Amino acid sequence: MTTIDPSPELDFDAVLAEVQRSVTGHDRDAVAVLVRGAEHEADFSARFAGGTPLANRARVEAEELRRIAALLGLAAAGTRYDPALDAHALAVAERLAARARAAEAEEEAAGARRQRLTLRADVLVDLASSDALDTSKAQPEDLDAWEWVHGGPAVRARLDAWMAQALHERRGALADPAVRAHALEVLPASVLAHLALLDALALIGAPMLAPESRTLVGLAVHSPAAVRALAAHLTQHAPPAR
Repeated sequence: MTTIDPSPELDFDAVLAEVQRSVTGHDRDAVAVLVRGAEHEADFSARFAGGTPLANRARVEAEELRRIAALLGLAAAGTRYDPALDAHALAVAERLAARARAAEAEEEAAGARRQRLTLRADVLVDLASSDALDTSKAQPEDLDAWEWVHGGPAVRARLDAWMAQALHERRGALADPAVRAHALEVLPASVLAHLALLDALALIGAPMLAPESRTLVGLAVHSPAAVRALAAHLTQHAPPAR
């Protein structure tokens, strides 16, 4: 039986299936010739390229050919190899088919998710173009939909300010620590800089700037590092908590 070692660089089942296809219809004598060639190739690869995917592949091919040769050696003379009658080949084929089904399902799920996020991004743009955004609650999926938002500078600035305010106030789902941690990973620097400044202003008890303040939004968009530096400075000089 073929020995399968873990290797992220070699698809063993694919190699096995390829070998099985290549000898389909061959009799024991033809397979014996292939075994000798594969063993020579495996020895050569082990000597000059040992431990590489190439050497591992050559070894697997030789082992599988030896297995098939042994199988034909137990069969009646003249028997030709048929993967459909080989339990080992059938198991390999089933594993490959299962992987293909899983990959297809994963791709379908990813496509559905992209469509859902794109639709949510369109909703956010529509909300930002009206007065409805101010009364809308941020949803957890808004974080992942952010990269799909396509709007002009004014729309993006309004959405940035809205999300920063929602995170600052920990509205709804954004109060969840896990959701907030995810926000820090996926939101653009402009939103995070805006949020940092809002948090810093609240910490020192300074009057809050209007979320749509042109100065704040402009700084957050064009100089997020400067805004974060300002937030850090304010936080550092915040009065001690009583």
